[in-house]
Amino acid sequence: MKRSIVYFFLLCIVVPFLYCCGDDDSDGFGNNHSIQLSTVEIQSTNNSPYFVLDNGMKLWVTESLVPYNALKAGSRVMINYTILQYGNDGFDYFIRLNGFSVVPLQDIINLTPENQDSIGNVPVDIQKMWIGASYLNLNFYINLPGAKQPIINLVVNRIEPPLEDGYAHLQLCYNNNGSTGSLVSGIVSFKLGEYASGDSSYKGLKVLVNLANKGDTIYTFPYPASSIEN
Repeated sequence: MKRSIVYFFLLCIVVPFLYCCGDDDSDGFGNNHSIQLSTVEIQSTNNSPYFVLDNGMKLWVTESLVPYNALKAGSRVMINYTILQYGNDGFDYFIRLNGFSVVPLQDIINLTPENQDSIGNVPVDIQKMWIGASYLNLNFYINLPGAKQPIINLVVNRIEPPLEDGYAHLQLCYNNNGSTGSLVSGIVSFKLGEYASGDSSYKGLKVLVNLANKGDTIYTFPYPASSIEN
């Protein structure tokens, strides 16, 4: 049975990033810090990682406070960086990498009668959901610790008949696996694949979520869009 496990982005990791966050501009090169979700790509000539922000900007690391060369192409990473100067050779900026955390990246899976119980659908507390590039990103609260690892999945409901309204329909399913532990902030990215904006024929994306204190709620993301929040 296919089951995806979310690895959590702990608050103790987020907080050191946030205290030094600032807005970058051309007058503040080298002085300010930014925190962005990005995708790792590999430079072909020297096999070194670089970062592509969800708005398409490419960042090349010229200074780093942490080792990062082991990062794999396609990984999602939350980076803390400082812009040092304008870039060249296809890169928008040269940066100092102050720190990073790898963000779990998951595929969309099918919800079927066979896996419905294990996937679950208990209420979940969402802080933020947004689309960046071809990913649906989620900042939510996860129950920890517990005897069994909580899981979260983005699914295509193959049990119910599909709605024909021009939108792609997905469902976010959370299973705390019985954990009643403290709520800890976590973040995860889902690859939208055929449901991404891009050249999609869909009018947009609708995501059904069983929200804590609200019940079934639909998040709507109209297309086309390169980065939309909800």
